Amino acid sequence: MSIVLILIIYTYFICKINSVNYSVISDVDSFNEIIKSNKTDTVIIDLRDEKDYVISHIDSSINIPYSDDGVNLVSYLKKKKYEKKKIYLICYSGNRAAKAFNLLFSKKFSNLNYVSFGYDDFLKKMGESFKPSTGECNCKSDQ
Repeated sequence: MSIVLILIIYTYFICKINSVNYSVISDVDSFNEIIKSNKTDTVIIDLRDEKDYVISHIDSSINIPYSDDGVNLVSYLKKKKYEKKKIYLICYSGNRAAKAFNLLFSKKFSNLNYVSFGYDDFLKKMGESFKPSTGECNCKSDQ
Protein backbone atom coordinates (compact mmCIF):
# COMPACT_ATOMS: atom_id res chain seq x y z
CA MET A 1 0.00 0.00 0.00
CA SER A 2 2.74 2.49 0.91
CA ILE A 3 4.61 1.81 -2.37
CA VAL A 4 1.48 2.68 -4.34
CA LEU A 5 1.07 5.89 -2.36
CA ILE A 6 4.71 6.81 -2.97
CA LEU A 7 4.31 6.17 -6.70
CA ILE A 8 1.19 8.34 -6.84
CA ILE A 9 2.92 11.18 -5.00
CA TYR A 10 6.02 10.81 -7.19
CA THR A 11 3.92 10.89 -10.38
CA TYR A 12 2.04 13.94 -9.14
CA PHE A 13 5.24 15.89 -8.49
CA ILE A 14 6.81 14.87 -11.79
CA CYS A 15 3.71 16.09 -13.60
CA LYS A 16 3.75 19.34 -11.63
CA ILE A 17 7.44 19.93 -12.34
CA ASN A 18 6.99 19.33 -16.06
CA SER A 19 3.62 21.02 -16.28
CA VAL A 20 2.81 22.89 -19.43
CA ASN A 21 -0.07 25.27 -19.86
CA TYR A 22 -1.35 26.46 -23.19
CA SER A 23 -4.52 28.45 -23.70
CA VAL A 24 -6.46 30.57 -26.14
CA ILE A 25 -7.78 33.83 -24.71
CA SER A 26 -10.90 34.76 -26.66
CA ASP A 27 -12.72 36.82 -24.05
CA VAL A 28 -11.73 40.49 -23.77
CA ASP A 29 -12.96 40.79 -20.18
CA SER A 30 -10.87 37.80 -19.07
CA PHE A 31 -7.79 39.31 -20.70
CA ASN A 32 -8.48 42.64 -18.99
CA GLU A 33 -8.59 40.84 -15.61
CA ILE A 34 -5.18 39.33 -16.37
CA ILE A 35 -3.84 42.79 -17.21
CA LYS A 36 -5.27 44.31 -14.04
CA SER A 37 -3.84 41.52 -11.87
CA ASN A 38 -0.32 42.74 -12.79
CA LYS A 39 1.32 39.54 -11.56
CA THR A 40 5.09 39.24 -11.67
CA ASP A 41 4.91 35.82 -13.33
CA THR A 42 2.95 37.27 -16.27
CA VAL A 43 4.49 38.76 -19.41
CA ILE A 44 2.38 40.44 -22.09
CA ILE A 45 4.14 40.56 -25.45
CA ASP A 46 2.82 43.12 -27.94
CA LEU A 47 3.86 41.92 -31.39
CA ARG A 48 2.68 45.02 -33.27
CA ASP A 49 5.05 47.40 -35.03
CA GLU A 50 6.90 49.88 -32.82
CA LYS A 51 5.17 52.94 -34.31
CA ASP A 52 1.76 51.57 -33.31
CA TYR A 53 2.97 50.53 -29.86
CA VAL A 54 4.26 54.06 -29.20
CA ILE A 55 0.81 55.51 -30.00
CA SER A 56 -1.12 53.15 -27.70
CA HIS A 57 -0.37 50.00 -25.72
CA ILE A 58 -1.11 47.99 -22.59
CA ASP A 59 0.92 49.28 -19.66
CA SER A 60 3.78 46.93 -18.74
CA SER A 61 3.54 45.09 -22.07
CA ILE A 62 6.76 44.41 -23.93
CA ASN A 63 6.96 45.43 -27.57
CA ILE A 64 8.75 42.91 -29.75
CA PRO A 65 7.49 43.34 -33.32
CA TYR A 66 7.07 40.01 -35.08
CA SER A 67 8.83 40.93 -38.30
CA ASP A 68 11.87 38.67 -38.31
CA ASP A 69 10.23 35.25 -37.99
CA GLY A 70 10.51 35.58 -34.22
CA VAL A 71 14.29 35.66 -33.93
CA ASN A 72 14.27 38.72 -31.64
CA LEU A 73 11.31 37.37 -29.68
CA VAL A 74 12.97 34.07 -28.80
CA SER A 75 16.29 35.76 -28.10
CA TYR A 76 14.74 38.33 -25.76
CA LEU A 77 12.61 35.81 -23.84
CA LYS A 78 15.53 33.42 -23.36
CA LYS A 79 17.87 36.26 -22.36
CA LYS A 80 15.35 37.34 -19.70
CA LYS A 81 14.81 33.68 -18.66
CA TYR A 82 11.06 33.88 -19.31
CA GLU A 83 10.64 30.26 -20.44
CA LYS A 84 8.51 29.42 -17.37
CA LYS A 85 6.57 32.69 -17.12
CA LYS A 86 2.96 33.07 -18.27
CA ILE A 87 3.39 34.63 -21.69
CA TYR A 88 0.43 36.35 -23.36
CA LEU A 89 0.83 37.12 -27.06
CA ILE A 90 -1.21 39.92 -28.66
CA CYS A 91 -0.95 41.62 -32.06
CA TYR A 92 -3.22 43.31 -34.61
CA SER A 93 -5.60 40.49 -35.43
CA GLY A 94 -4.26 37.26 -33.92
CA ASN A 95 -2.16 36.19 -36.92
CA ARG A 96 1.24 37.25 -35.60
CA ALA A 97 0.30 35.97 -32.15
CA ALA A 98 -0.52 32.56 -33.65
CA LYS A 99 2.84 32.43 -35.43
CA ALA A 100 4.66 33.49 -32.27
CA PHE A 101 2.73 30.91 -30.24
CA ASN A 102 3.74 28.12 -32.61
CA LEU A 103 7.36 29.25 -32.62
CA LEU A 104 7.59 29.45 -28.82
CA PHE A 105 5.81 26.11 -28.49
CA SER A 106 8.46 24.56 -30.74
CA LYS A 107 11.15 26.13 -28.53
CA LYS A 108 9.67 24.40 -25.44
CA PHE A 109 8.18 27.44 -23.71
CA SER A 110 5.80 25.94 -21.17
CA ASN A 111 3.15 28.55 -20.41
CA LEU A 112 1.83 30.20 -23.57
CA ASN A 113 -1.40 32.11 -23.98
CA TYR A 114 -2.60 33.06 -27.44
CA VAL A 115 -4.81 36.16 -27.49
CA SER A 116 -7.11 35.48 -30.43
CA PHE A 117 -8.35 39.04 -30.88
CA GLY A 118 -6.32 42.10 -31.82
CA TYR A 119 -5.31 45.13 -29.81
CA ASP A 120 -7.84 47.40 -31.56
CA ASP A 121 -10.63 44.90 -30.82
CA PHE A 122 -9.55 44.99 -27.18
CA LEU A 123 -9.68 48.81 -27.12
CA LYS A 124 -13.13 48.93 -28.75
CA LYS A 125 -14.61 46.39 -26.35
CA MET A 126 -13.10 48.01 -23.25
CA GLY A 127 -14.14 51.54 -24.24
CA GLU A 128 -13.57 54.22 -21.63
CA SER A 129 -12.81 51.69 -18.90
CA PHE A 130 -9.32 51.10 -20.30
CA LYS A 131 -6.68 53.82 -20.42
CA PRO A 132 -3.88 52.87 -22.82
CA SER A 133 -0.30 53.87 -22.22
CA THR A 134 1.80 55.73 -24.78
CA GLY A 135 5.48 56.05 -25.58
CA GLU A 136 8.36 53.72 -26.20
CA CYS A 137 8.67 50.35 -24.54
CA ASN A 138 10.59 50.40 -21.28
CA CYS A 139 12.28 47.26 -22.56
CA LYS A 140 14.21 49.13 -25.30
CA SER A 141 17.46 48.97 -23.35
CA ASP A 142 16.97 45.21 -22.77
CA GLN A 143 16.75 44.27 -26.46
